Amino acid sequence: METQDDFFSPKHKRLLNIATWAKWLAWVMLILTIIKYGLGAIASFLQFSRASSQFQSATDFLNFYESSPSFWINLIADTILGMLKAVIYFLVLKGVSLGLNMIVETDINYREKSTVEGDNE
Repeated sequence: METQDDFFSPKHKRLLNIATWAKWLAWVMLILTIIKYGLGAIASFLQFSRASSQFQSATDFLNFYESSPSFWINLIADTILGMLKAVIYFLVLKGVSLGLNMIVETDINYREKSTVEGDNE
């Protein structure tokens, strides 16, 4: 009976190690990027609110928000763009991980197939 050490070559182990790192790094990048852009949006909103706190009444404050749609457009566009970057980083790293795993599995399957065909002769 073969052990796992005999089953995987050093190259397979190296590829699987890189695949594991890519898989975990994908999740870390997704979480950190979402936190970064989420906190950035909150910080921009709070900075805008602090700068506009000079108004005397709530009506003046609401009118100021309504009169500056560029702030809202920039805030929403930057947040969506940042989230899109996070999703792209995540998908690329997950693709690398899955691709490396597929390469190792394909190589092992071809080795097994050639070994079985060699035994039949």
